[in-house]
Amino acid sequence: MKKKYLFIFSLIMMMFLIAFVREDYAKAQTQSNFLKNAKSAILIELNTGEILYEKNIEEKRSPASMTKILSIHLVLEAIDKGQINWNDVVTVSEHAAGYGGSQVWLEPGEQMSVEDLFKCMVIASANDATVALAEVVAGSEELFVERMNERVKELGLVNTVFMDPTGLTGLEDGHYTTAYDIAMLAKALLMDYEEVTLKYSSIYEDYIRQDTNNRFWLVNTNKLVKHIPGIDGLKTGWTRGSGYNLTATMKKNNMRLISVVMGEVSPDQRSFDTVQLLNYGFGQYEAVEYKSKNFKVGEYSNILLTPHKVKIVTYEPIYFVTKKGEELKDLDERIKFSMNDKPVKAGDKIGELEILKNGKVVYTVPLTVEHSVKKASYFDVIGRVFKSIFF
Repeated sequence: MKKKYLFIFSLIMMMFLIAFVREDYAKAQTQSNFLKNAKSAILIELNTGEILYEKNIEEKRSPASMTKILSIHLVLEAIDKGQINWNDVVTVSEHAAGYGGSQVWLEPGEQMSVEDLFKCMVIASANDATVALAEVVAGSEELFVERMNERVKELGLVNTVFMDPTGLTGLEDGHYTTAYDIAMLAKALLMDYEEVTLKYSSIYEDYIRQDTNNRFWLVNTNKLVKHIPGIDGLKTGWTRGSGYNLTATMKKNNMRLISVVMGEVSPDQRSFDTVQLLNYGFGQYEAVEYKSKNFKVGEYSNILLTPHKVKIVTYEPIYFVTKKGEELKDLDERIKFSMNDKPVKAGDKIGELEILKNGKVVYTVPLTVEHSVKKASYFDVIGRVFKSIFF
């Protein structure tokens, strides 16, 4: 009898192993035939940074004009901090005007607004406009590049070094990155400035020097923003050394994906592989809501505040990316917040909720208060003390 059970158990285990190997082999076959033309590629989900597909993601390559993803970030940061403004007029230097590569033919001494230069950088991938903005933000191209590499280090990206803000220099000159690092730079940009970035990166065509005899037509180097509904960014890149590259992004059903393909043989191939990669992501994965915005995670009480009890809630909704049909499980939570007797407005960030899986933080969302609180009056405090003592 024992031999019979042992045989049955062994048979079941063998069948399970065969099924597992077949599934793993089929997956390997699919992966090997998928994006075979790209030298490296990656697909991530924006909020979590979870990798949904990867191919040679740590291989150092020339990013070409995808370098401008970080340049865009630093320019928007300068605008956000009030160091420059959209309507500021920039006088183009000889250095910027004569930069070479993709350009909008700026003239030395020409004056153009920050917004128009930004359009040229994002839509037409203009090197001259990018350098003009770099100079006004940091004082010189060299100082701007220093900021770029400092930011790379702050983000913990160890396989990226930039030599210029445009991507005109290449791997042989020490200017390189990886598919993974570019995806992380795109993630950082969209996490900080998603709305304004996509406002411009989704424009297919526009003009500068309007109402002049020197009007210039800007056409987006990323043709997918015109031909594929939902794709609204982000940045192309090409040099002879780098091949054709594209970082794209698309949002569907509460899930925004970022794709990167590098080293493609043609513009059509990079577009085809990008669409294939995004279709794979949206076909295989979905965003599952874990907690809604304003979800109550705790309560704070202080007699020196009015109201003296306030709900601590999530600042934004929490979504997790899962394979379609899979359930969220094995998640733990850790709440951190700090309040005192000072006024707090609804929307002010007072802490964070950490979501952990197997002891590792996999998601962090800011916490705020459901309603604004202010300092309680002297009579309110006395009344509460009296009430607590006698009632």
